[in-house]
Amino acid sequence: MLVPSILFRSLSQRGPSVFYKKLIHTSHRTMFAAIKTLFTELETPKYEVEKDSTDDKKKEYEVRRYGETTTWVTISNSSIDEPSEVNKPTKESRGMFFKLFNYISGENDKKQKIDMTVPVLKKITPGAGPFCETTTDMSFYVTKEFQGSPPTPSAEDVHVTHLPAQRVVVRTFDGYTSEAKDLEQARILAELTKDKFELEQSYFFTAGYNSPWRVTGRRNEVWFVIKDDQKPDEANVKPTSSEAYVETATVKETKESSADPSEITSA
Repeated sequence: MLVPSILFRSLSQRGPSVFYKKLIHTSHRTMFAAIKTLFTELETPKYEVEKDSTDDKKKEYEVRRYGETTTWVTISNSSIDEPSEVNKPTKESRGMFFKLFNYISGENDKKQKIDMTVPVLKKITPGAGPFCETTTDMSFYVTKEFQGSPPTPSAEDVHVTHLPAQRVVVRTFDGYTSEAKDLEQARILAELTKDKFELEQSYFFTAGYNSPWRVTGRRNEVWFVIKDDQKPDEANVKPTSSEAYVETATVKETKESSADPSEITSA
C-alpha cells in the first residue's frame, strides 16, 4: 500500500511517534524484567500446604491455606470468545498484563516502582451458558513493602483489590499453557475433589509463575476455593458445585466457535 507523501514527510521530520517510543521503552523494560526472573526468586504470597491433602505417590492436587488477606492490583476484561488453544497469551491478555506492568513500573500516584511478583493470578468467571460473557480478572500481588499502603493506579481501569484469607485446592502442571488447557486442568481438579470438598462453583483461578523464556520446569496452577473451611464427613458429603461448573464448561466448549516475549510470565 502506498503511503501518502505528506504523511511520509511528516513522519520523517518529526521522527518516531510518542506511541512507538513508549512501546519500545516498555518492551525494553519488560525484557530486562523477564530476564531477571530467570535468575532471581520473586516474592509470592505465603501459604501452608496441608500434609494429608494429597497422595504422596500421585500428587494430583494439594490443599493450601492462605492465612491472611493480601493486596493485589487488578484489571478486568469480559469476552464471549471461546477459550484459546494457542500456547501463548491472547491479545486481550497481553493488554491486561501491560497495564499491570506499567503500574508497577511507576504509573501510579507516587511514581513508585514496585518489584515484579508471582504468580500472575487470573480469576475466571464463566458465563451462565453459551454466548454468555466470561469475565477475567488479572492480578499482580503487591510486594510486602506496599501491602498496607499500595500506590493508587493512574489508569482508570486498574484497581487495588484484596484477596481474603482462604483455603483452596490446587493442581499444578508444567509446560506452556493456554486458556483451553487451563479449563481442562480445572475440570480434572473438580473431578478429583468432588467427593471431598464443597467448592465455589461460580469461578476458578489460574496462576502462572514463569518467564516465557523458561522452557523446562515451568509451573502453572488452577485453583478452586473451598467454600466450607472443614473437610465434610464421609457420610455427609454435600453435592459438589464443581459438577455444575464442569457441565457448564462442557456445553460452552461444544458450541461452534470462532509465550509472547513481551510478557514476563505465562499467565
